[in-house]
Amino acid sequence: MSRNSLSDRLCVGKHLEDLPRLAAAVGSGEISYQLASVLCHLREQLSADKRDLFVEEEMLEHARRSSVHDLRMLCRGAFHAVDPEAFYKEAEEDFTCRKLHISQ
Repeated sequence: MSRNSLSDRLCVGKHLEDLPRLAAAVGSGEISYQLASVLCHLREQLSADKRDLFVEEEMLEHARRSSVHDLRMLCRGAFHAVDPEAFYKEAEEDFTCRKLHISQ
């Protein structure tokens, strides 16, 4: 299993019990696991004092109408709008972790 797959499963497992409507939508096949994962990752990115801004029903409606790519872009924009300091901190951490390895 890849790191990304493992990360998705851990994140969904952590947040799904706090999001009963989302859990029901995934369980019934209304939305895909990948869409649920995108929403759970957004919820995880938000700091504890900003998590109440995550409106489950509103985000679930976006998931019903969006592709995984479109929902991911929407969530990135929402994360930036709600918590710009955390957004830029994450971007900076991603930048400092970049590396290039070349071998023959």
